[in-house]
Amino acid sequence: ELREAEARFERCLKEGRALNRIFAAFKELRQELDRGTLDPWIANLENVLKPLTGGRYSEIHLETAEAGRADDLAIPYEGLSMGTRGCLGLAIRLSMARHFLENRDGFLLLDDPLVDLDPRRQEAAAAILRHFSEEHQIIILTCHPRHAELLGGHQVEMESIIAEPAGL
Repeated sequence: ELREAEARFERCLKEGRALNRIFAAFKELRQELDRGTLDPWIANLENVLKPLTGGRYSEIHLETAEAGRADDLAIPYEGLSMGTRGCLGLAIRLSMARHFLENRDGFLLLDDPLVDLDPRRQEAAAAILRHFSEEHQIIILTCHPRHAELLGGHQVEMESIIAEPAGL
């Protein structure tokens, strides 16, 4: 019985070593295949982020959730102003849309992308959205007449479909 148990144990050890080698090879291959996959998207994100933030922020550190400033300071997402967060969010949406729509038909739907931005950032965002619209259709929903004017394009006025409560 002891010899049988030792033989089973040795087979299990060999099997475990083989599985470890397979796992190590898989891990190495996966790292190699994943290397650079997001590089085109990151480059596009950074190209959009710079003009949206007036050149103040130039990169995103995905692994640490930080925005890199032009002065080499990295700011955690939680430390960014609401306006910068809005710019970062818009930059992410635009760069992802450009990445996934590359050489394809499609459109982008945005709901009030300028709402958290100050007037200077709104101007920059509107310019970038107009540039994006040269490549792909964008449908933007907003209840702010100033934003609609700033964005330009074909505007469709929608009337309220909410009925007034009786007696008011």
